[in-house]
Amino acid sequence: MKTITSPNTVIAKYMSNTVDILRPKIEIKKPKEVIFYIGTNINGVPHFATAMVHCVGFMFAKKVHEKFDIPTKIKIGIHDNISYEDKTDDENVVFHKTYFHALGGKEIQKLIKNYYEEYLNELSSKTGVKYEIETYSDVQRQPAFRRTFIKSLNKKTEIGWCVAPSKGVLQMRTPCPICQFSDRDSKRTKYIFDKKRLIVKSLCIEHGHYESTIEIENDTYIDLSTLYRNFIKEAMTLEDSKNLYVMVKGGDWIYSTSTIDLAFGSTGSSVLDFPSRIFTPQIVTSTGAKLSKSLISSGDESMKNIPSWLLDLNEFKKHFGKNYVDKIMEFVEELFRDPRNMYRIYTVQEIVNLFS
Repeated sequence: MKTITSPNTVIAKYMSNTVDILRPKIEIKKPKEVIFYIGTNINGVPHFATAMVHCVGFMFAKKVHEKFDIPTKIKIGIHDNISYEDKTDDENVVFHKTYFHALGGKEIQKLIKNYYEEYLNELSSKTGVKYEIETYSDVQRQPAFRRTFIKSLNKKTEIGWCVAPSKGVLQMRTPCPICQFSDRDSKRTKYIFDKKRLIVKSLCIEHGHYESTIEIENDTYIDLSTLYRNFIKEAMTLEDSKNLYVMVKGGDWIYSTSTIDLAFGSTGSSVLDFPSRIFTPQIVTSTGAKLSKSLISSGDESMKNIPSWLLDLNEFKKHFGKNYVDKIMEFVEELFRDPRNMYRIYTVQEIVNLFS
């Protein structure tokens, strides 16, 4: 692996060690354990940038454990509520069916096994960091999730403007009990909230009006928009004050998290209370577009002329052989060598050069 030469950045200027980004909260909160959470979409074979995010998470956990002598572990959160199928009515209202409702839990587990199991097991073995996998569909059933969701509705106006800055309306969906489609953008959905339960009045593209009730104790499926889901997911951790949670995200999330921070502020939470975040380097094409599963699958022009091993982890494995995980870890170790290497952006061409 070639040595990376990086310009200085503001945050890197004040750190001698890449993991010191977490040191302030570790020193102030003195957590019993540090839990790294890596959100993961299930809509296709992971590309190199996705594999890098997972690798950074595992290696961060390993290095934090070594430096601060604190137990660490990884949680992989699988977003199986992303859209699998869309339908649009004659008024351009979009209805979607999630991966979970289209495929079912068993098929979701097969996708996780095919896409991620071997790679995650290798990372765990090589770093000594244990991990567990949870799907969104399982998490939204948990009392902690549902308590946090119901509690957030007491501040629905304030939080709405934070996680939906253009409309100020919280987007939440319950699937049609017959076909499992729902109004994706909640355009025709109405809500009645009475402090302990939410009544959702929805319209299905095929089956007309239906009504759902969401309570802490019941199992009505709660499908949330991306920013709202992330706020609830992070707010759940407030119930566990003894441990430090660290959300590991791709660099494209940097622009989004300020709105989530505003949502926390609107509920009276301190920045010391909610989770820390790590943003991994973003890998972009010559047009500035990030490596994206949706752009790859649609054959977008920005994804052309990129080596296949960067677009598909299976192709990466074929290209570099049985030691492919070591190659990714070698690259990530170079990121850790200097904070300037971690907290920046890389072009596809630079990644090709580093691996050549």
